[in-house]
Amino acid sequence: MPHSAVSHSPGSSDGSLEEPVSAGVHRQRTDSGAGLGDPTMLTPSRTKRLKMYARKVAEENDVPEQGLFDFVDTGGIYYMLIDLKVCMMKIDSTRKTTILADIKELLNSKDFKSGLQNRLTACLLSPNLTAYVTDTLPNISSFIKENNSIFKVPLSLFEDVQLSGIFVTVVSDLLCSIRSNMKSKLLASIRKRMSIMDTAKSLAHGCIEVDAAHWNRLAFLRRCLRIFMIGISDHKMLSLKALYSPSLISSLHSAVRARIGPKLGIDIDSIEREMYGDEVDHDGVPDGLPVTNEDREMHNTGAAGVADNGDSAETDGIDENSGGSGDVDQDYDPEDNEGVDTTALNGRPLHPDDSGFGDNGKPIIFSAGKFWNFVDISLENVRKIAKEEAATDQGGRTGYETAFRQIQVEYFQQDLAEFPGNMVIPKLLATNTPQWQTTIQNTLLWNED
Repeated sequence: MPHSAVSHSPGSSDGSLEEPVSAGVHRQRTDSGAGLGDPTMLTPSRTKRLKMYARKVAEENDVPEQGLFDFVDTGGIYYMLIDLKVCMMKIDSTRKTTILADIKELLNSKDFKSGLQNRLTACLLSPNLTAYVTDTLPNISSFIKENNSIFKVPLSLFEDVQLSGIFVTVVSDLLCSIRSNMKSKLLASIRKRMSIMDTAKSLAHGCIEVDAAHWNRLAFLRRCLRIFMIGISDHKMLSLKALYSPSLISSLHSAVRARIGPKLGIDIDSIEREMYGDEVDHDGVPDGLPVTNEDREMHNTGAAGVADNGDSAETDGIDENSGGSGDVDQDYDPEDNEGVDTTALNGRPLHPDDSGFGDNGKPIIFSAGKFWNFVDISLENVRKIAKEEAATDQGGRTGYETAFRQIQVEYFQQDLAEFPGNMVIPKLLATNTPQWQTTIQNTLLWNED
């Protein structure tokens, strides 16, 4: 027991609160009568008995007796209670300081960041993820707080404003790193002509159990990346021929088609008419975003247009750095900040005549560092299509979720036709998906109507 936190002498008077209410001459009381008027004050005899007991307890518990003596010498029960409260406050403050120091050390540890990165990778690979940058950081941060056991984050971390800020910064940096890694591996998968199943294994890296839903979503992401790289005219890693295929035509803006057609030596509009006939339908969606081609025949890459899909830009022989934004690839720079840069959009959606890639003298919306923003807009566009299809189904057989899943499956089928790999689709064995992964995939959702 520490020394008394309150300096007090029972019989002292400071001339104010300690003065007795009555005035006049006070008669000296005997020991037996002292304190009878105030049961909260200790008489000398009670003090002596308490000190004897304190000495006994100190010996039994192997603690210094002087601290207990000082506590008894406060002289009154209320003073002793205040003393206890002060000691408890000091202990609590010390405990909090120790806990916060431990959490701060935890945030800087490699093991913690590695484990957190695995869980965040599972978040960004979730086939049901709402968006990749738009409102992603605040929603994932809230999700971590609500499911702190999944991410092995102590709940006490969120009780301190400073540590919460540090943690959000760590999460933001890790998300940026994971997105950059995903984009790099998707680019490599295009260059190596990997199947989406093998690509999924590479991206999952043992962090999660992969199933067909992951293949569908990753096929969508790879399609978005090909359209995006064509749009920004970035061909340092992949030539235009390696990126283009007739299956992308319906998702390429007319201005982008006009730009790349002469470089490829083809008439894209003629190819589209041959593929789809006179009823060319882009589902009423502005060009430049991935759309479905329901009730249309699937086409292999070599079915029409460019036959040579060379892997590297060096083998192309075409000046592909003209047109579009031509921005330097920013994979390893901080990119794709939260939300789309709407300076040029001014809060409005893209005009149908605007590709977003700086064609026809229009402002550049999707620069090299805005791939994941492009994905978010494309994903929202797919949701819009699925909702429209569900609304027009008078029989009610196709709900929104079914329509959305069918669109994703079609992307997978198109991707498999163009990137067959070994042409052997692995059999999905019945596996027990970890509960934490199921929780992430089923509940990490936002802005769902």
